[in-house]
Parts: sequence; C-alpha cells; structure tokens
Amino acid sequence: MVREGGIVTKGSSFRPRFLFSLVATVPVFVISMFLMELPYRAIVLFLLGTAVLVVGGSPFYTGSYKSLRRGAPDMNVLVALGASAAYLYSVYNTFFAVGDLYYDAAAMLITFVLLGRYLEDAAKSRASLSIRKLMELQPKYASVIKEGEERKVPVEDLAPGDEVVVRPGEAIPADGTIISGSAAVDESMVTGESVPVDKAEGDTVIGGTINKTGMIRVRVDRVGRDSFLAQIISFVEEAQARKAPIQRFADYVAARFVPAVVSVALLTFVVWLFMGKEIGFSLLMAVSVLVIACPCALGLATPAAIMVGLGKAAEMGILIKGGEVLEAVRKLDTVVFDKTGTLTVGKPSVVEIVDLAGLGEEEILKIAATLEGGSEHPLAAAVIERAAGLPRYELKEFEAFPGEGIRGKVDGREAAIGNRKVMGRLGIAMGEAEEVAARLESEGKTVSILAADGKVIGMIAMIDKPKPDAKEAVEGLKKEGLEVYMLTGDNERVAKAICREIGIGKYFAEVSPGEKAQAISKLQSEGKVVAFVGDGINDAPALTQADVGIAIGSGTEIAKEAGGIILAREDLLGVVSAIRLGRKTMSKIRQNMLWALAYNSAGIPIAAGVLYPYLTLRPEIAALAMSLSSVSVVSNSLLLKRYRE
Repeated sequence: MVREGGIVTKGSSFRPRFLFSLVATVPVFVISMFLMELPYRAIVLFLLGTAVLVVGGSPFYTGSYKSLRRGAPDMNVLVALGASAAYLYSVYNTFFAVGDLYYDAAAMLITFVLLGRYLEDAAKSRASLSIRKLMELQPKYASVIKEGEERKVPVEDLAPGDEVVVRPGEAIPADGTIISGSAAVDESMVTGESVPVDKAEGDTVIGGTINKTGMIRVRVDRVGRDSFLAQIISFVEEAQARKAPIQRFADYVAARFVPAVVSVALLTFVVWLFMGKEIGFSLLMAVSVLVIACPCALGLATPAAIMVGLGKAAEMGILIKGGEVLEAVRKLDTVVFDKTGTLTVGKPSVVEIVDLAGLGEEEILKIAATLEGGSEHPLAAAVIERAAGLPRYELKEFEAFPGEGIRGKVDGREAAIGNRKVMGRLGIAMGEAEEVAARLESEGKTVSILAADGKVIGMIAMIDKPKPDAKEAVEGLKKEGLEVYMLTGDNERVAKAICREIGIGKYFAEVSPGEKAQAISKLQSEGKVVAFVGDGINDAPALTQADVGIAIGSGTEIAKEAGGIILAREDLLGVVSAIRLGRKTMSKIRQNMLWALAYNSAGIPIAAGVLYPYLTLRPEIAALAMSLSSVSVVSNSLLLKRYRE
C-alpha cells in the first residue's frame, strides 16, 4: 500500500500479487478440473501452485511469522496453515505417492484472500479521499510582493511576514491576514461551509481556500507544518491510526480465536478419519475450517468504519481525535455549553447606562472606561467602544480580580467596576442599587457595577446576544436525548434569562474561569457522561475534564488544546452534527462486528461438515466466502460517506 504522510493513496502492494496469482490460478483450476490426461499434469500443477504460494502467499507467511513472534497469532496464520496443508499434501502425492492433488485449493485460497485484501485497500483509499483532497488544495505558486515588485515563487519558499497578492479565482497560498482589499472566500473544503465567507482588512484567511471575488493582499502568518491545513491533515492521520477500545476488544478476540480454530480444524481432521473417510477428504475439511474461520471481517469491523467516519467528519469541517472519542460520544447523556463566545456572539454591547449619583451618563462612562482600559475582557471592550471619543482620567494602583472586576485610583478617587463579588471583596454595599441591578438582569442584561469612594455610583448594562443557531442547536441535542446545560460567569438572573431565550433548562451561574472544570466534575460525580463545548482557548481545563471536549473555532491554537472534537467553522449546529455522526459511526462498527461474529459462528460448523453430504465447503469456496465477508464489512462502512444531516 502506497502512503503519503500516512494517507492511503492510489496503488496497492496486493494488486500486482493478486493479478499474478489470478493469471497462475486460472490454468491450475482448468487443469485440475478438466485436463486429467495432460502430460506431466502433476509437475505443471506443482510449478504453477508453487509460484502462487511464493509470490502471492508471501505476505501471509511473513505476517504469520511476525504474529507468532509477538505471541498473538492472527488471520495470516490461518491462511498460511490452510494453503500449506493443501499444498504439502499435494506435493507428497506428486513426488512420493499416488493420490489426489489439491493445488487448485491452495492456489484459489491465496488468490481469493488477495482479492479481498485488494478490495479492502481500494475501499480504504476511497475512505481517505477527502484527506487527499485537502492535501491537493495547496497551490504550487504564490504572487509575492518584494521590493515593490510582484514575483511568482513556489509556495514552499514563503515565510511568515511575506506579502502576497491573491486575485479572484486563485487559491490563497498560506494562512495569513488580509492587509488590504476584500473578497468572498470559499472555505468549504476546510470548514464544510458551502456559502463563501466575506473577508475584509484585518480578517484571517486559510491557505488552500479559494478567493471567489475581489483582489486582496495578504500577510503570511503560518506556513508548512504550522498551517491550519497541515494541522488538519496531521490531526486526521493520527486519529485514523489510533485504536479505539472496541478495536482492542476485537484484536483480543482474534488473538484467542486463532488457536481455537486450529484446534477445531485438527479435531475435524481426526473425526473424519475416525469415521472412515480418506486422508484427502479429511484434510480438505480441516483446511476449509481454517479458511472460513479467518477473522478478517472482525479485524476490519472497527478500523474501516472509523476511517470512513473520520474522513466524512473532515469533509464537514469536524475534526475528531480518534475512535476513543467516538466511543465516548456514543455514551454521552449531557452537553454543557460555555456561554460567552460559544452560545453567544462573544461581543457584548452597551444598551443602558444608569446614573445613581447625579454625575451624568458621560461621567459614568469616563470613569468606567478609565478603569477598563487595562482589561482585555469582552465586557471591558464593550465599555471602551461605547466611550470612544471621550477623554479618560489618570489611572493609578490598577488591580484586576479575574472573573470579578477591577479597582484603581481614578483621578485620585478610589474606584472599582465589576460584579457583586468584587463589590463584596472591597466592602462596598449595594444598598438601593440592588433593586436596579435585579431589574436589568431579569431582562437578560449583564451589569457592570461602578463604585467610587466606597459607594455605588452607576451601572452599565450590556447584552451579549445568542448566536442565531443557538436555539436550533439546543433543540437538535434534545432530540438526540441529551440533557443541555449552560455555564456562565453571569449571575443567576442573567443566566436564567439567556437560558429561557435559547431553550436550555439547567445552568451553572457565577462560575469563574478556574471553576469551570469543577462544574463538569460535579456532573460526572452524579454519573453523567459529559461533553463540554467551549472556544478551545480559554476553556482547556474544562475541555480536558469532560468526557468529550468540543472546541469551536478555526484558529490553529485550537488544535493544540485538549478538545477531542474540533469544529473548524464557528457553527453551533456542528456540535449536533459531530454527535450524530459519531453515533452513526459507532452504529456501523456494531453492525460490522455483529456480522463478522455471526458469519464465523455459522461458517465453522458448515466447513467442518455438520451438514455433509447436503452441504460442504471446499477450501477455495470457503476462501471466496471469507473474502466477500471482509468486503461486505468495508462496503457497509463506506455507506457512511452517504451520510447527510
């Protein structure tokens, strides 16, 4: 199998072996069945049969040797034993005795198993098609501005800081930031979003996406392995390589299955001899047991479905870390959303200013903006935006209390802004201001309380609107039978109002950033299997604590965080899609394993001759049936590619 960076690509080591074996096996079959009087018939069959075993069978003998050295015999052992038994018996009758020849059984066994392997590889190659498409997205050349001139250079020569020009219809050569111009960019192959996204100066763009309209100038930020596209490819490759717990169970069963099958085959041989059958017939029955019992389908049940499922997820802009994440998704019963930036747009805006000291709204804003000037909190940004153009006071002795607020000296006066916690910390009583704050919060507004000289002098009310798809996403999760919670640093009244608007019934309020993981742990202690949905940057402890961490956003920092699932597009409906696809993939795995186990359980007694003389399985027919079983498992997995939301 040819691989590029871990991805299965066109071509397979089994294809030439299969074609050679097929060409040699056809005359073996014809001579064995129809040309009984052919001169030197036994020698011709010996030469052709030997060629098939040496060329076509070498992977099975090599695989058998390696698995036996590990102490974990696999399906290669059964194929090698079955083919060798029929071949060696025939060699004995060719050179040392007179008897039936079964070169056709040995050759057809190898050929049919190779056919199954070849078809499996072809299916795996199709399963990785979406990843190969991602690899092909990167353009070969970029138009770079150097010394005031535009030059075409190979993409691999780009470096962070370079400026490139991207015209309509061209692929963006690297991750970067637009420094001039605007365009509609098609990000569908990376995010799964079919509608082009409008981009303007200051917006980030992803290498490999297509500029549909408008000429833009882009400053290169990341290239090579650091690029978002490279991280996606690496992420999916690693995920496909990981073994899920259910796969380890299949390997465990297969490793113990092989010795049991060899024992059954020996017993079959002895019983038929004891019942008076000739050694050739008894040997054929034993070989058929070895072949039909090959747990190929069992071994493929999990990796085939996982590979297709992860590839389909990547097409949809969903990156899943591996099979263990899919198993956890299947068991989920609770989803917890962080509020700010996840359920809401993450950009609060000031909607009301309350003056409680007769200073005037402008003065309230000036004091508040002076305090908030040293903070990067979204609420601070909203206050500063509203106060744009107003002069600020001098700020001294600045002190921040994470998740609570800020204090400092504003124009010589002790002042503070934040929530009730910071007011309590500083010994500032709310008094009659509590009633005003309660009214604002009951309307779903977040309130920043402003105090000076130990008294509350005003309030600034802000709203962080829910994302347009928040309500639909919550409804979708409920339809999946999941319980939905919201987690926020806001107080009880604001949390309740937001939840009422979105349709969430339960919430954690007044949770500081450091307490998010504790909230998840509390739910887990109640026996719940929890997914946490956050922005992937500030929520790492909670993402790690959760059974499944789901990070939303397209920044490359996301891939370094603890989330088991990363949504490349900032779309809450992707949470629903990820859970549904994860469950669908696990359903396919269970179907595959059920089929594989049922097939082996039914096939072994038939091959052993329980239904003789009404139904018997020659080794070559058993090989074909076993190969078709493997192909059916892969084909069932490939149906996941048709999955639609």
